[in-house]
This record gives sequence, structure tokens and C-alpha cells, in this order.
Amino acid sequence: AIDQYLAQSAGEIGLTLDRNEARGEGQATIAIATARATVLTDWLASLEGQGFVVDQLTVTPAADGTVGLTAELRKGGQ
Repeated sequence: AIDQYLAQSAGEIGLTLDRNEARGEGQATIAIATARATVLTDWLASLEGQGFVVDQLTVTPAADGTVGLTAELRKGGQ
């Protein structure tokens, strides 16, 4: 399932998904409370390279230099 794939993919590079909800076939809403921006953008780029589409993305900067993220993703062709 997409949510399991996203959790595993994020975990492999040290990211924790604070929210990870499958939303129908091949779609998910995710949130990450805090991470380095470069790690997040690299991860999203790798997902896009695997056929994922980012339908919505919000990145919020934090005072300590990290960022938070919420996103809606879907597997391309869905």
C-alpha cells in the first residue's frame, strides 16, 4: 500500500512521517513535523523519479533552521 511504501522510503533516510494517511487508491496525505530542507527535497525528488506526483505541498520554516511539511501525493497514472 502507498502509506507503507512512503513510511519505509522515509525511514530509510531517517525521516519520520508524523501523519501518513492513505486516501483512496494510490494516494496519501503526509506530514513531517521537522526535518532538514535538503533531506526533504531530495526525498520528494526521488519519489517523483519513481512515478509519484506531488498534488499539494506546504513547507513551513522553523526557527531552528529545519522545516515542517505537509503534502498530498499520488502514484502517477492513478
